[in-house]
Amino acid sequence: MHVLSLNGPQAFFVTQIPIRANGIPMLALIDTGAGITVASQHILTLLGIFRTDPCIVPSAVGMAGIPIKFVGSASVLLQIGKQTLSQVVHFTESDCVPREADAYNIILGNDVLQRLPSWAVNYSERTFFVEGEPIPILTCKAVESPIPISSPPISVHASSTMVLPPASEVMVPCYINNLDPRWSVLLASGNIISDDGIMVSPAVLRRDHPHPYLSNPTEAPRVIFKDQTLTSAEPVLELPNGTIAEPHQRF
Repeated sequence: MHVLSLNGPQAFFVTQIPIRANGIPMLALIDTGAGITVASQHILTLLGIFRTDPCIVPSAVGMAGIPIKFVGSASVLLQIGKQTLSQVVHFTESDCVPREADAYNIILGNDVLQRLPSWAVNYSERTFFVEGEPIPILTCKAVESPIPISSPPISVHASSTMVLPPASEVMVPCYINNLDPRWSVLLASGNIISDDGIMVSPAVLRRDHPHPYLSNPTEAPRVIFKDQTLTSAEPVLELPNGTIAEPHQRF
């Protein structure tokens, strides 16, 4: 589901709009050629869905007549502008959701569109209207200049000395030095402090008050020292359309 754009006086674009699915900001494609609403199974955990129901239909026919297999369905709360509705979404077996932030995550089919109040698309203004409410159609733009990424990864340090009791799990106050002011959110890597066996869980951290989650699975207390490096982190970039992205692919 990559989004393409062509250079020219009238650039090509697709009708992808910002929505919320189970409270998570996403991009959705308005697809009047789709009978049902679909998304990739890879966003199930993001939506807080850990068990799916049987599919109403086993598969669908995609572009070029290629069948797309479904692995399950689930009810998802969709917020489209001011309209909120619960809709059954079918989840595909293949990874049809791109890693790029400027590409849609879910396809809104006619099962959703027919439930909305009167809606229309103004192509010249690139706006999707639902009962008169304007919702911008978001288009892709090439990044003019890459955002510099620090190398090596950013270190996360303990703010003070503290003792982790045996068989305990604790959120540890930390700090980060010399962080670019544009980066407000960081993605911390999981880590094992080999000398002590302390495990640091992967986490999303706020720059001002980072609190990674540490586990002491041993039978003895362990000491975390002030200024000790606990893990490393990378910035999570917030794009103008409200979506977020890692600065580069991890896999």
